[in-house]
Amino acid sequence: ATRPAIVAIGNKLYVAYNNRDGGENAQEVWLTSCTVNCTSATNWISHPANPISGGPIGANTQDPFYVIPSMAAYDNCLAVYYHGTDGNGSHPTEVIFGVNSCTGWGGHVDRATEFNTRATYPRLASDGTWLQLVFEKRNENPDSIQVYYRRRPVPDILLALPLNMR
Repeated sequence: ATRPAIVAIGNKLYVAYNNRDGGENAQEVWLTSCTVNCTSATNWISHPANPISGGPIGANTQDPFYVIPSMAAYDNCLAVYYHGTDGNGSHPTEVIFGVNSCTGWGGHVDRATEFNTRATYPRLASDGTWLQLVFEKRNENPDSIQVYYRRRPVPDILLALPLNMR
């Protein structure tokens, strides 16, 4: 388990993490939660829908090598977004994917960016009205990294309104 993210909803803690069971194309995002005495490992419960990413995803062989999740809570829902490839090799460029508890973990996977540009390091936030996403967009030049921002009103599913924050 690597690259954890944590969020609290009421008295419940959630942790999403990368479960890498093999090479770059054998990574999954998993979720675990705890409500009582969270300092004890035995009180953490693995989510029954694991992997919440819906199956294996991959990462490019350049930094970052790991799929990295980010989480935000809104309207008693939990959203988890992460970067990665589609896992089967048909689209080798990382994009931003997302799942949430209100539409069923892994049942609907949101693709928030396009396959033609590498997108990595997603970070989510929510104020209860909007789900906010920032991420890095990288092109062929390793020195050319741009920060992008997208948002969507909750409880809509897809992220929209791209804004380049160079």
